[in-house]
Amino acid sequence: MIQKHINLIVTGSAQANQAYELYELLSKDYHVNIIVTENAEYFVKFPEDANVFKKKYNGEKYEIGEEANHIAFRTNVDLNVVYPASSNYIAKIAHGIMDNLATMIYSFSCTRIPTLLYPAYHALLSDNPYISRNIEMITEINHLTKVMNPKFGVFPDGEMGAGMLIKPLDVKATIDKMLQKKLLLNK
Repeated sequence: MIQKHINLIVTGSAQANQAYELYELLSKDYHVNIIVTENAEYFVKFPEDANVFKKKYNGEKYEIGEEANHIAFRTNVDLNVVYPASSNYIAKIAHGIMDNLATMIYSFSCTRIPTLLYPAYHALLSDNPYISRNIEMITEINHLTKVMNPKFGVFPDGEMGAGMLIKPLDVKATIDKMLQKKLLLNK
C-alpha cells in the first residue's frame, strides 16, 4: 500500500507540546512533514530525524531559484493537519495573510488538499466574537477545511471553558478514518 503523506502544521500555543505526541502516533502509519511556526518552537521540540521545516518566509524578499517550500508541500500530500491552530493562525488564514511557511502552505493547498484545524486558545477567548467570525469565514469559504471544536476544560490558571486541544489519540483516530475513507473513494 502507498504511504499517505501528512503536513503537520504546528503553531504557537501553550498546548503545542501535545503536537510531539501526535507526531509520534502519525509517523507510525504516515509520512509526516512537520511545519513549525517561529512561536511554536518555544513550546515543542521534535527529534533530529523528523522532517521539520521552519524556514522563515519573507514575502517582500524572495530569492530567484530558491526552493518554494509552500508550493512543494501541496504536491503529494493527502492531508494538512494544523495542531494546534492558534487564534493568530486562524485570523491570518481567514484573511489571506501569508507571512510564514505555515500560512503559505495553507493558502496554496486549501482548495486542493483537505485540512483539519484543531483550535487551541485560553478559555477567556472562547467567546471572542473575532475568533468566532474568523472560524466562520474559513468554513464558509472553504469546504475542504474542517474546524474541529476545542474541548471544554480547566486551564492551568484555574479558568474553565472551551479552548482545550483535542487529545492526540482522538486526532489520530479522526485522521485514520478520514484517510481510509479517501482511499476507498479513490478505488
